[in-house]
Amino acid sequence: MYEFDEDDVESLDALARKKHGPKGERRPKKRADGEGTVFAVQRTRKDGSVATYYWAAKSIELGNERKKITAQARTERDAFERRDRKILEERVAYGLAKPEAIPLDPRIAKLTVGECLMDWLAERKREGLAPATIHMYDARIRNHLLPVFGTRPVRALNYEELKRFVNVDLPAKGWGLTRSARHLSASRARSTTTTGTGSSCATR
Repeated sequence: MYEFDEDDVESLDALARKKHGPKGERRPKKRADGEGTVFAVQRTRKDGSVATYYWAAKSIELGNERKKITAQARTERDAFERRDRKILEERVAYGLAKPEAIPLDPRIAKLTVGECLMDWLAERKREGLAPATIHMYDARIRNHLLPVFGTRPVRALNYEELKRFVNVDLPAKGWGLTRSARHLSASRARSTTTTGTGSSCATR
């Protein structure tokens, strides 16, 4: 997808300020109910074909600050949805809304513990950890965590179940609490990430 840069944003802002010209260029339509504005922008690909992208914008109040929030997508609806999610995230960061107000990213709604753990292990490999350390992590994940939680959606985990596993089941097998808690918390943390981090758990 084409990514807008600062020059594109300035050009669109300039277009928004223009009145109807001799070629029939129009200002972006002001949406009802405070929806903001949306632009349809055409871009020519390298192969000569033309693609249309939508750029949605809205200014919001954050305390004494006024901030413009923008997003782009291949459809007008997706552009609005992405922009509105960014607005909600800004409100949460500013303390004007609770974190649970942000809807779950559908890409991670069915993410399993096994997928997150194996992705976590792949990240450790990319970090260049010693092969012996990677082998130890891999063995403990496959022998202790995957048989119990591997196919479970991360969303389905509950506190009491994890507490028993960490405090009772693993010590009974001679595995320390610190490592087990770290691995499971890493899995849960991956499942709640909604912005790109390079992790497949964050972008599924």
